[in-house]
Amino acid sequence: MRALRGNSPGVRNGGRVIPGGASYAAFQAHITALATNGVAGWASGVAAGSFRTTAAAATGTMFNTTWGNRVYTGDTIARRVQHGLPSEAVFNDQVANGRMMFVRFSDGGDLFAAASINRNGYTSSAYDDGLGYPSVWMEEIIYWDGTSAWRITPRTAGSPTPYVF
Repeated sequence: MRALRGNSPGVRNGGRVIPGGASYAAFQAHITALATNGVAGWASGVAAGSFRTTAAAATGTMFNTTWGNRVYTGDTIARRVQHGLPSEAVFNDQVANGRMMFVRFSDGGDLFAAASINRNGYTSSAYDDGLGYPSVWMEEIIYWDGTSAWRITPRTAGSPTPYVF
């Protein structure tokens, strides 16, 4: 059994086989290939595209919420993900373990007002000056929970589903 320990394909640290034969290393390689727009910093704002990012302490502000709604393109990925994941516990686990994840955004047109929403331990800011600013929809987050991959669709406020790659 000792030979199976580590990050061998199909094996998790501790020697337990991961269903589907996936490892975190394979997950990282997979989401890197999916990220057609490259790597985006956790504290940066981005427009539409597909990116790989790495969780760290949450920073920055966000107007509105990614949970069933649009956000400004200048809002940080950290706050977008915080509202987009299924729970505060899942978000905190991603941050505590510095895990990589895949995020995809689509163009949301101009956003003229934003509500203040509390979700997953963060309250976003409200905004309403009547001016339109570029926004995005958060289409999906693909993340690793320590044993397997999951996909969630914040735009539709969907539940997480197992992600097979």
